[in-house]
Amino acid sequence: MPRPWPNWRDSGVPSLYPYTAEDRIARPHAYMYTPFEGDTFFAAYDADRLDALADLSLRCSGGALPGPLARAMAPALEALEAPAVPFPTPRSTVAALRAARFTAGPETPGPLPAGPTASIETVPCLNALLTVADNDADAAGPWLEFFIHRYEVAKKIRADYNRERGPGDPLTDPVPYALLAAALGLACRQAVDHKYLNTLFKLGDLLSSARSRTETANAAGLCAAALVLERLAFNDLMQRQGLGL
Repeated sequence: MPRPWPNWRDSGVPSLYPYTAEDRIARPHAYMYTPFEGDTFFAAYDADRLDALADLSLRCSGGALPGPLARAMAPALEALEAPAVPFPTPRSTVAALRAARFTAGPETPGPLPAGPTASIETVPCLNALLTVADNDADAAGPWLEFFIHRYEVAKKIRADYNRERGPGDPLTDPVPYALLAAALGLACRQAVDHKYLNTLFKLGDLLSSARSRTETANAAGLCAAALVLERLAFNDLMQRQGLGL
């Protein structure tokens, strides 16, 4: 029998999570010298993500997802509902996400550009990256590193890269950030990479803080799927570290 995990929700601490206190697309967090908060952090993170998932589940009814994410959602939701994980997700939230009836979108993504030094249009590239990350994390690695590096510099994703005129404008739609987060989450199912996890959690903060920007069911569904994969990766990390045992 697995030993029980601490009930972070009953830790008696206020659920104050500063990393989503304001819209992180408009006002990115630097994440410099963040304080150690112990159980307070875990309780606040848990409350924040559950609130975001509950909110997004109401917005994403009937939304379509890229194929890799549509296939990943059912087993991911089952894993989050399991009792023997550090951060289970309430049945009501899981049921609401299942009721959204995520289906695979009709579009087939194009190929990735020739390489990270080629001219890159970001959103089509990230859509193609989802399929690669789902099938082969090693092949996706150079592209994930490319986008991680550029996101971490300013906590923004740009419309395009490697153009003669310089990088494109910063994107203010949460969809590209959700696509990158989802690609990282898919890759983390295949191999442990703490750089991927670090950026994935920061993107989770951004998506949670900016969820009011989701204007369509598809966008809300994509953000919800990315947060589900992030929460799954967080559970896996906690279990590997033996926290709470």
